[in-house]
Amino acid sequence: MEILVLVDNKIAKLIEKIGDNVLVRMENGEILWFKEYCVTYLTKDNFVNGITLLINLWIEDINLMEENYIKNYLFQICEISKLKAIPESFNLIKIPSKKDSNLFGISAYLPILESHICIDTWIENKYIRIELSSCKIDINYEKIINFTKEYFKTDKINYKILKWI
Repeated sequence: MEILVLVDNKIAKLIEKIGDNVLVRMENGEILWFKEYCVTYLTKDNFVNGITLLINLWIEDINLMEENYIKNYLFQICEISKLKAIPESFNLIKIPSKKDSNLFGISAYLPILESHICIDTWIENKYIRIELSSCKIDINYEKIINFTKEYFKTDKINYKILKWI
């Protein structure tokens, strides 16, 4: 099966992938090496190929929703998945709880070269929603799910993996 990639707004054919590097044949016949994060995988119809992982979890300990703990989680997911975080664009806001003004939910966004990771917490419900979207399609999602269960100390979790259209 032919795999097409987009490099510098030019379509190329993937020849080989070795580690984090890809060998591609450009339209002019030139063969070049690139870091994988520099290319965007395309489907045969030239739509971007990717996957979104949606995770819902319920926890017992609201201290696991503290802002530094959430931030650390996002960056650890990048390490586990070999995704390239863009730390200077990280954004986190605290949202006061409607039930208790001393409590805050969190909404955090971490852009990655391959797309993004978002996390939202509802502290009064002890609920966390995570979204990881990536054009890197060879991510070990089972590893992410298991890490998430351990990190947030819960088995109350459901998830769905969606292919991009």
